[in-house]
Amino acid sequence: MGRRFELTTPVDGTADQAWAVLTDFDAYPRWNGLVLFADGTIEPGARVLLRVRGPGRRQRSVRSTIVGIDPRRELVFEASVGHRSLVHMVHSFTVESPAGGVVLRQRWVATGILVPVLWPFLRLAMARFREFGVDLSTRVSELTAAAI
Repeated sequence: MGRRFELTTPVDGTADQAWAVLTDFDAYPRWNGLVLFADGTIEPGARVLLRVRGPGRRQRSVRSTIVGIDPRRELVFEASVGHRSLVHMVHSFTVESPAGGVVLRQRWVATGILVPVLWPFLRLAMARFREFGVDLSTRVSELTAAAI
């Protein structure tokens, strides 16, 4: 079935604002300290090139495919390291509006024969996306304050 990892970040704004920031790839360099660049269209099957800041400020390019979209709610990417049977990752971003606020929920499912061996490293890499959620929330808050 694979290994799973999840992060939840409260967002200071509306679900629509969070979705707009999440899907505006062109603006990523202005607010995002982790995913420094994103190029692609928001549609199922589209290939997206991401440039992610790694440990020690090194940048790494990741080619992902959008495999799911529920407009204004969920965006799902997949990527593989080597062949799909070695390490395959599915990363979903879900904007939720539970009672009392908005949250960005990020979920990963990692499958492949190397996942059990690489899990400590994969988990650390996924945990770094907490920064993405915090940066997104900060950006939404700034845009809300600027609109007032």
